[in-house]
Amino acid sequence: MKKYILLLLTLPVLLNIACSEDEIRTYDAESFIYFGSRTEYLITHWDTLINFNFYMNTGVMDTIIPVKVAVGGPLSNQDREFLIKTTYSGGVAGFDYDVVPNKQIVPAGKEYAYIYVPIHRTPEIVGNTYSIEIELLPNENFRLHLPYVIVKGDTIQRTAFKIYYKAELDIPAIWSSRKTQIGYFSIAKYEEMNKVLGLTIDNW
Repeated sequence: MKKYILLLLTLPVLLNIACSEDEIRTYDAESFIYFGSRTEYLITHWDTLINFNFYMNTGVMDTIIPVKVAVGGPLSNQDREFLIKTTYSGGVAGFDYDVVPNKQIVPAGKEYAYIYVPIHRTPEIVGNTYSIEIELLPNENFRLHLPYVIVKGDTIQRTAFKIYYKAELDIPAIWSSRKTQIGYFSIAKYEEMNKVLGLTIDNW
């Protein structure tokens, strides 16, 4: 009987210690950043790649690509700076794209931030594909504790993101799926079908 009484007396103390240790671990945990996932039709996509085609976006001359950065660990009631390294392949700064600042901000109380990447349609982009790669860097505010995830056996980087952009016609997905009915693809054929049937790129 004495054993049970002793256990009942010591149990609250043990529970209190355990809770205190959890609180300390949570408080001391390091914040980290990674490129977040997106959910589409209840399916989580862990991709770190965006393809943008000005040709498929009629009338768009300038656009801004938002790239989501997620935060793990404790939140903060203050704005926190994080660092990125941006590598540009093709194009001219101030003409085909605007340079993205290497210092970015996670707003106070938020578990995510966005890096905004401005790109532009120019005559020189026709026939070319340009790319912009963004790499997250550690600093005093954020570490890189989630460098990759493994999804269905594939290793997907979470600290590097790439944007490809161009301005030329791709074979529409619906054309590929109806190839037996429509036949081979060519720009001349595509344009003639649009003219005869009154279609626009939005229909494709």
